[in-house]
Amino acid sequence: MAVTRPFVVVPAELPHAYALARNLRDDDIAELAMIGLTPRAGVRKCFRNSIAAFAGFVDGELIGMYGIGGTLMGETGYPWMLSSCAMDRLPLRIRLSVVRHAQEELVGMLNRYRRVEINIPATLPHALKLARVLGFKVGEAYQVPPRGELLRLCVREAA
Repeated sequence: MAVTRPFVVVPAELPHAYALARNLRDDDIAELAMIGLTPRAGVRKCFRNSIAAFAGFVDGELIGMYGIGGTLMGETGYPWMLSSCAMDRLPLRIRLSVVRHAQEELVGMLNRYRRVEINIPATLPHALKLARVLGFKVGEAYQVPPRGELLRLCVREAA
């Protein structure tokens, strides 16, 4: 029996990126600003640098995008996920379903890459908690020049 999800995932297209940039969550805006990107430039860069990118919808409303960057023949992949303000309004059961979907997607990424890694600002405890839930080992904070932001390298390796 097929599992039905309360959301729909489709291959992302550039218009999805621009729509998301107009309604990006504050944490994601702050994360992009840390590396000197506006929401529009940041979402576009994530999308364009991806080997695969997807957009998620609930009742026709864009709730976020995710993807994986890296090289096709490389050993390390770089997953990313950005959410719209709509994500915060979703019932807990739907948000938990999104997390389960993310876990499934990471398994697929680890079938392609030996290792996946992300850098998360140390100032975003919710993002770090999600990384742990998804099975990432969260490293110690390190400072990034020139502004001195603190990031934490999060790594998950294939079994």
